[in-house]
Amino acid sequence: MPSALPPPGSAASTSTDVLIWVGVLIVAVLALGVVILFVRKRVFAKEQHHADNWIGNLRQMHRRGELSTEEYEAARRALTAKFTGAPAPAPTPRPSRTPAARAEASELRAKPGFDLTGAPLPKPAPPASPSPPDPPASGPYDRRPPP
Repeated sequence: MPSALPPPGSAASTSTDVLIWVGVLIVAVLALGVVILFVRKRVFAKEQHHADNWIGNLRQMHRRGELSTEEYEAARRALTAKFTGAPAPAPTPRPSRTPAARAEASELRAKPGFDLTGAPLPKPAPPASPSPPDPPASGPYDRRPPP
């Protein structure tokens, strides 16, 4: 009975093996492409969630009064530009506010060098006179303990 398959090592057998391996490689490349698409989708979804978290934190700080409206808007615009890839807006000049202006009404602050009553702080004591040098020792391990 004649065999339907060509004998091993013949030209027909080699071309069939090559076609099978080319098909396997094409399927492997397509599967790898699908895996890469899923990974990219997850990575970019995490970045979007990260941006939402930052803006949410800014919003909470604004509600608690830690940020003024101008500071909140500037930070929100900068974060939005960073995460969307758009060019950052030109920085707006910050209003000059002293630290006392940010303090709550019940918080007391004093100028540097003064206490809360307005009296000047005591001056630091002058440094003490330098101590006399140790007498020379005869060897590196012959030091005497200080008196």
